[in-house]
Amino acid sequence: MCFYGFSYMENKGELMLLKNVFIEGPDCSGKTTVINSIHKNTNYRYHMFDRSRMSQYLFSVMYERTDLKWSKDLYHQELCDLSNLYVVLLPDLDVVLDRFQKRGDEIHDKSGIESVYFNFKKFAIEESRFPNVIVIRDSENQWKDVLNAIEKYESKKEYEVAKEFVYAKSSKESVGLKISEIGSLNDLKKDYNCMKFKKEKEYYETIEKQFIQKFINETTGDNEYSRKELYDSRRFIFVSDTCISSIHAICRDGKITFQAYMRSSNVDQVRHDYNFIRNLVIVFKNLLLGSSSIPFDLEAYQLDLLFGSAHVVQT
Repeated sequence: MCFYGFSYMENKGELMLLKNVFIEGPDCSGKTTVINSIHKNTNYRYHMFDRSRMSQYLFSVMYERTDLKWSKDLYHQELCDLSNLYVVLLPDLDVVLDRFQKRGDEIHDKSGIESVYFNFKKFAIEESRFPNVIVIRDSENQWKDVLNAIEKYESKKEYEVAKEFVYAKSSKESVGLKISEIGSLNDLKKDYNCMKFKKEKEYYETIEKQFIQKFINETTGDNEYSRKELYDSRRFIFVSDTCISSIHAICRDGKITFQAYMRSSNVDQVRHDYNFIRNLVIVFKNLLLGSSSIPFDLEAYQLDLLFGSAHVVQT
């Protein structure tokens, strides 16, 4: 079975979920050619866009538009979803000007092309401190370099990217950060190291017990409706006012979707929280298989983890 346009078997296990790949850069930097080349050579594996909220914000700054604050907020929201990857093309200015001379531009003259180039260069170099903003300078093998950068990013561990992102912020905090993962349930293995993390071991055990008990209560009819819930219930949810504030599990069409909300998370130990929640996906799968007859095979999972505050604990 295929999800999101590619086969899990082909990609062997879990991958960071890439919702969007934004190809950014100044005019005449090669964006359209790169997108078309990658589509042709990957059979449209990635959802790619020519420009993003990054350009909207940058041009709002350059041209002093009235939507500056709005465009900045929208760019920040887009950037904080680490399933969005920005690849900024920055070949040498001579390359850009040569392309401009050959094809022209509907909006800019030569001075305009140069102005956009230098503004993009300054902005992109600054933003590349974030792990999901990558600058490609080579103009000879652009599409191959971009594809390599995409695949490298896709293979990273989500919690490591989240940690890199927060450390890149001057405030050492990110509000609304989001990380996502997709993969094959057959390839998903439990990580027992997180349960050896003494600081949170008891906390994790408590959440797991409450999560399991909630499932049992719902499937046996111990709820306000006295109704025995089935595999497709929307009521399989753990809720708390602690750091792991909610975990909502849903099963549809052979796929388990886990949506977790972290009220507050120290990114130096977020890998333990993340792997614990991944483990609960397996727990949920086993509970489903043991409690009812599901009319399809459980093949895939998606984990979305949203942070109210992901931060570095200052000492």
